[in-house]
Amino acid sequence: MLRLIKYLVCVLCVVAGVSVADDYPQVSVDKLRQEIAEPVKVNMNEVPRGMAIFLDWAGTYPMILHRTEEDLRNLRKADFALLADDQDLWSEESILNSIFSYRTLLRARLYKQGLALAKSRAFRSLDENYLVVSTVSPLTGCNLLYKTGSEPEGAIFTDPCSSTYFDAAGRVLKGTLGGLFEADPERKAKYNLRVLPHKVTEDNLILLGELDPDELPEIKPDLQSTYAQATGFRQLAVAAGFNDVDKVRTLLKLGINPNRRSGEEEPLYNAVLGGSTELVRMLLEAGARPGGEYIKDAAEAAERVDVLRLLETYALQ
Repeated sequence: MLRLIKYLVCVLCVVAGVSVADDYPQVSVDKLRQEIAEPVKVNMNEVPRGMAIFLDWAGTYPMILHRTEEDLRNLRKADFALLADDQDLWSEESILNSIFSYRTLLRARLYKQGLALAKSRAFRSLDENYLVVSTVSPLTGCNLLYKTGSEPEGAIFTDPCSSTYFDAAGRVLKGTLGGLFEADPERKAKYNLRVLPHKVTEDNLILLGELDPDELPEIKPDLQSTYAQATGFRQLAVAAGFNDVDKVRTLLKLGINPNRRSGEEEPLYNAVLGGSTELVRMLLEAGARPGGEYIKDAAEAAERVDVLRLLETYALQ
């Protein structure tokens, strides 16, 4: 499968009222806003039916699928009883659940604009021949697999981390979750793939970008309400991701352990993606373990040289 056009992966957004000690995450905000505004064009005349094009754009990891005739026949005769959410009723919840920093907040606004498109068109597409979705699983964050040959009838995508399947419109099939969730047999599949905002021209060019970030649908996180309903550790993870330095300082003084707990977000990981260098240092000084490769990978993806140095320094202590 083709992979076209390399773009910045890690993107962040900040709002007034949250202290920022250095140029991060603002520097990444500026890059993201520029990326959202610039056009990305894919000529689908050069992509045969059945082929998927994978891109890196605005941290959404788009996939553009040129549906086969069989895909279209299956969609036209789809048995809605097999679909967990044929009307995208759960998709807004899925989008809200993807937010753990101002980086993911801005990305969620892109998803929300794409959701409006999905709800308004047959097969969740501007053109029935093409599907434009994020390849990131809305449940696990794992990369989707395309036509492995093991999908049930009517499905063409698999989330390998939850054993869930999706049809050619990106709709999830009903079923009990497996993989990471096999210990919770009561939990069911319900989140569809996230459609991305795009345009299709008369000459079969698909256009991403050329969007005004200020005109994306609003999503306003209520941090104080989140804090009020969360445990101390959860508050720390949220505050780290949203670059709330004062809240992190207060929680650490209260003795909240910054290290990851099973099944919960990790404050240091969130800080690497959404917090200032000051905030990352604060967590490390409080005993946050810097050794995880995924934390280093996140810092490298975000091009945070200062944070990488901090992680290396504290890993040697």
